[in-house]
Amino acid sequence: MSDGRNIFVSGQTGSGKTFLVERAIAGSSRCLVYLTKREECGYHGVYFDGLAGERETMLRWWRLANARANRFRIVYRPRDPWSFEEFNAIAGLVYRCGDMDFVCEELGGYVTSSVFRKTDYGQEFKSLLTAGRTRGVRCWLMSQRPKGIPIEVRSEAREAYVFHSQEPADLAYLSDWLGIEVELKMAQLAQYEHVHWQQGGKIEVARWPA
Repeated sequence: MSDGRNIFVSGQTGSGKTFLVERAIAGSSRCLVYLTKREECGYHGVYFDGLAGERETMLRWWRLANARANRFRIVYRPRDPWSFEEFNAIAGLVYRCGDMDFVCEELGGYVTSSVFRKTDYGQEFKSLLTAGRTRGVRCWLMSQRPKGIPIEVRSEAREAYVFHSQEPADLAYLSDWLGIEVELKMAQLAQYEHVHWQQGGKIEVARWPA
């Protein structure tokens, strides 16, 4: 089983966050990318759109690929990119499958604080967020703006890659979460550089491509 954990990645368009994740999962034999953008975006895999027929085709293909070779690479483009219900359903499938990479593009667009305020709502995603790592799931939680990510999501992250931002609200959010050292390092980042934080306090500046 893979080393399951939740990994937060933030950065504006063109900062390098998608390239970082693409490289990180390049060797993964089991992964699903939840891609809100309609373009292919560089991810390698079999593309499926979130229409009813396409979803059923995806599920059949997924089951067959898993049974025959125990490997699959899926890029799922939801019918409504900001529908939490569709994302929640996919999160449930990922949790039950286990032992895989799950990339969530633009998470802040469909996972909001209201999800966690509702009792018995969004249970599939909540289970994946809190217990997916015990099933070997690596969740890549991606967002352009860290400020919009609910505290319940960030509290479950064990690792973070943060690209340059000049937004005061984002810097304050990151300083509160990861510490003032991260904010100070972010002020010195060059293009494509990022701050890499790991639970336990390890902080370093790196660049993609290295």
